[in-house]
Amino acid sequence: MAYNQESTYLDLKKQVHNFSYESLFQEGQILEGKDILQDQQNELHEGVSQNTYLFVQEKDILQADVKNVCLYFRHTEIEKQSNLKEEQIKKFPFTMITERLNYIIQKYQEQPVLLDTVMDHIILPLMEEVNLYLQKFMKESLQHGEDSEFILNKNQQSFHQLISVVYMLCKVRHYKHINKFFPHEVKDLEPVVYYLIVQRARQTEIWETKYVLLLWMSIIILVPFDLVTIDSQHMNMEIFDAAIVNNPALRKQQGVSAPQKCKGITNNLIEIGKYYLNSSTKLREASSQFLSNFFARTDIQKTSTLYEFIEWAIKTVQQFEKDPFSINLCAGIYSSIVEIFKIGQRREFLKIIPLLIPLIKYEDEKGKKIVENTALRHLKCKLAQRIGMVYLRPRPIAWAYRRGNNSLLENMKKTITDTKLQTNVQKVENKSNQSAAEANKHSNATEKSAQEQAIDLQNSQQYFEDVDQEKLECIIDFLLECLRDKTTVVRWSAAKGIGRITSRLDISMADDIVNAILDLFSPNETEDTWHGGCLTLGELSRRGLLLPSRLKEVFPILYKALHFDQNQGNYSVGANVRDSACYITWAFARAYDPEVLQPYVEELAKNLLITCLYDREVNCRRAASAAFQEHVGRQGSFPHGIQILTEADYFTLGLRNNAYLNIGLYVSHHKVYLRSFIEHLAFSKLRHQDIELRRLSASALCLMTSLDPEFMIKDVLRGLLNYVTHDTVEIRHGALYGIAEILVGACGRSDLHNMKGEMKDSVFLKTLSSNERKLIKAGEYMSKFKEDYEVTRYQNNINILLGEDTLATVLDVVNQIEKARLFRGKGGEFMRVAVCRLIEAISISNLPAKAVHLKRYMDTLEECLKSFIDNIQLSASKALKIFSATYHTEPKKEFNQYVTKFIASASTDLNVAVTRGYTLGLSAFSPSLLKANLPEILRVLGENCKTKSKDEDDADTRKYAVNAFYKIIAILSLDSNTCLSQEQFNFIFDQCKLVMGDYTMDKRGDIGSIVREASMVVIQNILKKWVSSKQQENEENRTKLEISTELMHSIVCLILQQLSEKIDRVRLVAGSVLQEIFDNLYSVLPDFPKKKELQAIFNKQNIKSLVQKDEDRMDAFFETEVIKAELTHFSNEQNVKINDFIFYWNQPHGVYPIIAPLLQLAEYNYYIIKGLCVSVGGITESVVKHSLGALTQFISNISKTQHQNEVFQLTFENIIKILNEYAKEERIIIPMFKTLDFMFEKSEIQEWAKTNSYGEKIFEIICKEIKGTKSILKIPSCVGLVVGLMNLQKESIQNDMLELILSILTHKFPKVRKAMSDKLYLLLLASGEDLFGEEKSDACIELLMERDWLEEKQTFEEVEQKFRDIFSLTKKSD
Repeated sequence: MAYNQESTYLDLKKQVHNFSYESLFQEGQILEGKDILQDQQNELHEGVSQNTYLFVQEKDILQADVKNVCLYFRHTEIEKQSNLKEEQIKKFPFTMITERLNYIIQKYQEQPVLLDTVMDHIILPLMEEVNLYLQKFMKESLQHGEDSEFILNKNQQSFHQLISVVYMLCKVRHYKHINKFFPHEVKDLEPVVYYLIVQRARQTEIWETKYVLLLWMSIIILVPFDLVTIDSQHMNMEIFDAAIVNNPALRKQQGVSAPQKCKGITNNLIEIGKYYLNSSTKLREASSQFLSNFFARTDIQKTSTLYEFIEWAIKTVQQFEKDPFSINLCAGIYSSIVEIFKIGQRREFLKIIPLLIPLIKYEDEKGKKIVENTALRHLKCKLAQRIGMVYLRPRPIAWAYRRGNNSLLENMKKTITDTKLQTNVQKVENKSNQSAAEANKHSNATEKSAQEQAIDLQNSQQYFEDVDQEKLECIIDFLLECLRDKTTVVRWSAAKGIGRITSRLDISMADDIVNAILDLFSPNETEDTWHGGCLTLGELSRRGLLLPSRLKEVFPILYKALHFDQNQGNYSVGANVRDSACYITWAFARAYDPEVLQPYVEELAKNLLITCLYDREVNCRRAASAAFQEHVGRQGSFPHGIQILTEADYFTLGLRNNAYLNIGLYVSHHKVYLRSFIEHLAFSKLRHQDIELRRLSASALCLMTSLDPEFMIKDVLRGLLNYVTHDTVEIRHGALYGIAEILVGACGRSDLHNMKGEMKDSVFLKTLSSNERKLIKAGEYMSKFKEDYEVTRYQNNINILLGEDTLATVLDVVNQIEKARLFRGKGGEFMRVAVCRLIEAISISNLPAKAVHLKRYMDTLEECLKSFIDNIQLSASKALKIFSATYHTEPKKEFNQYVTKFIASASTDLNVAVTRGYTLGLSAFSPSLLKANLPEILRVLGENCKTKSKDEDDADTRKYAVNAFYKIIAILSLDSNTCLSQEQFNFIFDQCKLVMGDYTMDKRGDIGSIVREASMVVIQNILKKWVSSKQQENEENRTKLEISTELMHSIVCLILQQLSEKIDRVRLVAGSVLQEIFDNLYSVLPDFPKKKELQAIFNKQNIKSLVQKDEDRMDAFFETEVIKAELTHFSNEQNVKINDFIFYWNQPHGVYPIIAPLLQLAEYNYYIIKGLCVSVGGITESVVKHSLGALTQFISNISKTQHQNEVFQLTFENIIKILNEYAKEERIIIPMFKTLDFMFEKSEIQEWAKTNSYGEKIFEIICKEIKGTKSILKIPSCVGLVVGLMNLQKESIQNDMLELILSILTHKFPKVRKAMSDKLYLLLLASGEDLFGEEKSDACIELLMERDWLEEKQTFEEVEQKFRDIFSLTKKSD
């Protein structure tokens, strides 16, 4: 059954997204966001994913909000606007609007380019207000002084909220696309600099604001005027050196006790940049960008400022690089130098490079890493490549490979034909017609290349004339060493750096680099080195630097990288290597002409598809699919490329089971791929460390067997037989699974592969749009393949192709494993499961086994049934069912002895593992053995359904016993020829009803819940089986067994009780069972009380309406398409099968409003109140909240009807009945007391209870329950109820209640005393005068207030005497 997606998985929606406010302009009211967007969303194309947008849907909202926010800010912070009313300003939700703006912008994190259309409408108005504010801030600050209280106390919160919108744009779209919209006039510089100086102490509080201002300043600084001309001397800055700002000890060491005064705007700007380099936030990035633009100015380049900055940077880094507390400063310095080297002048940098070279070292003389911090290693790598780029001037290189046609128009002109497929696959005749033109073009290109090469050789010496080649080699060596780094970001940066540097080298030097990279792919290297090498090869090929002549060396490495997987302990690594290998393949498709790759196409396609279909990681499968798609589109020569791409896309490969068992099967029917797939699965994936991957691979082999049965049996099966006793657990386990699945597939029963039924629905499928759901369904090619496949998959080839020698070896595998003692030690449990599957496969194949083999198999299955591991027992039970049905067709003595043995020990053995296993085994025998021993089997199963003493009791045995009932019925059937008698049929139902009351507790909690769940599912399945038999067309075949009205009524009562209880999982099962009964079995089942009323609640149409109501309720708080997708899917009757959609009965808010109104049904009141009290009096907050709310609503509603007295009387009679039945049982008593406490708080119940004697009966039960009890839970649970009963003003029991209250007030447990004093105090405050009079009430309140009831050691003689004096109570004699 598929369960509706729970609200747990929904993405919470910002509540600020749905609100309205009065516009400050004349346009009027701003509507709710969802209303404005509705029309635009309706116009979206159906095929667009829920997380994909075609345009900025909230464009109108953004513009209106920005306009209003700016007007509000100007009025409140800069200059009051005469056209605005103060009342409007007070009501204006400035904070909520800025939050909404940020939320909307953040939605486009994955598609930021869409924001470009509204960028100017957002940034320009905001930055105008920011500019005005800073000018005003500077003017007022200069008047008051920058250290005055004015600056410290000035409320800048609205300014930070305003500028946070700009920051969010920088975060989503990146600052390089944002800062071009910033104003850049000369007058803007000083206010920005002044604000950054004054606010320098607030390093982390307002860093987003300063980040935007630093980015703005990096644009302003590019003004084409000398800085001296714009210096107003207002920015002389007192500041510590950035290197010692957070290091008092170092300041003392250097004799710096106070900040140094910086004179001149140039020094101020440099010091600002230095200061903010020492930040742990993105201020470091913005400061680096500012310093880069600053040192790029012409007037600055004429001075020695840059040289001095570099000297300071080198000195600081060498001093603090190994200090973990100075990482931020060192990272900022490296980042600034990198940015400076990006846009500066080469002639200036050549003088500085010798100073920086000592910093470019990966390891010291002892081979130890100089820097352990990842960020510093990354920045050093970036700096190294920037130095290399400075050494090597940009130049065109003739030796690089360039693909023939880079123009899409030219490609389309060549490939325009009558069919669409020919736009991707170039026809042979087109090639022949253009051969002459291609030859001429090639000769011209060759001639031109020779000329360019001659020129390059002539100018090579001049090109490298000012390059220090020794230092350049050091840089390249450093980058090559960075390819081995343990961090991906460092390796990726090094790969890009090598690609850039190589693009400016001669061919001989570039060839040396390629050789060095190929040397990285050694079997002894780590996955990090392989990953770095793959990234570099991808970069080189993408830039045309990997010449076609080297491909013959690269492709063998590429094939290994595509399947790279290294075991490390109990896990494997290599996913990043496989992903980067897909990147290489993708780059090859774009870099080389089809003729270049033609010799490698077939092998590349095989290896790429293996990764695409059978990789463990979803990102690798999708990366391989993207690379394959690129090759099919650009190369056009991949075998069956279009057909494969149609089925193997992003969505279908998302689920691993689907990729292995559906898409992989379809692709493998192309003969060119089949055997390579089989060999990979059989001799690679079956050895994988992940057991689920081994099982999946075996199932895939099972499905592929019918495509090439001869190769599968004669080659693969025989090959796997050699590994069944291998020393490595994974290899022998995978071999066993592979042999078993090949046997199943060869005999024509591939539908019984071991992963059958395990491809469940998932969150992935739930979140798909309607079009995306269509995408994962079988396409045209796969549908045609399935039609042909269904014809061949059921052909039995095993008897024809399986030779006698191979047959004997297969039958002897279990014996070999037993002799090698492989069931013991490490991996023994895996081997037992695999052997059970092998025996099951042999049985499915119906291989002619000898008696000695059958005895060995049966003994092995018996041993597995006695295992203490659940998975082994279940596997053995499953195998025994098919084994017995195949080989135990007659009740022979040697077979029957196992049944007798199981019966003798199943309920009496002290080992719970034996009772579980034998109970499972009793329901797995063949029909002939079951018929011969049915009475005894049912008797034993009935005994196992009963609870036993604490030492012998086992809930799992009861669960297996209940499940065994249905398994027996499924084997024997319920038709007219069944051997089941009516008495035995009723016995089975009686046992199911019996275990519905199993509330056994152990250290795991309510372990009896698994038995109750199993019982409900068994009842549902038996009812379905019975209904199916009753509906047979041939009356002679219909079952003679009957289900009585009383039996059906009792079943519904028990399931309704479970639906009312507190465990979510139990409610989900109970609700789905009731939904099945009343929706699909309703018409055939016998009539029982209130059948129609219950059917109206649990039918499909009502469930749909409930889901729709819940969707409307959550719409204000959630933003998701999950529920809408489910409703759309559910509304299409063609999509809905039996139990295809289940209401979320496990959610408290969904179930209790449905259950509570059923209390008015007299036939079900007892069971519902028994279940509901457990929920209302429970400890789970959500369950208590919603169950109590539903009960309160029911009481309120029923009190307004004429049935109030009848319903209340029935409910309280049943409550008293339950309290008497479950006396001294805390599981019921405690929550029932809490439930009654809640009920007596309702005025309707209080008024009704005053007129009857239920209060006295409940009080009598309370006295019995707490008399002599030592339970710390029971007494507090009745405190509120006892005090609540006082409101009934029952004179007959008032003194007794006061005596009970006194006994609790003087109880030995402090928390009990405290609870009673609090409850009594609240009662006296609310209605003390009415109950006892003003004098007694005040005296009692004084008594309660004067004591600390939580104090441990205290005497209560005085308290007792005062309490008795107040209420005139006489002390009873003992």
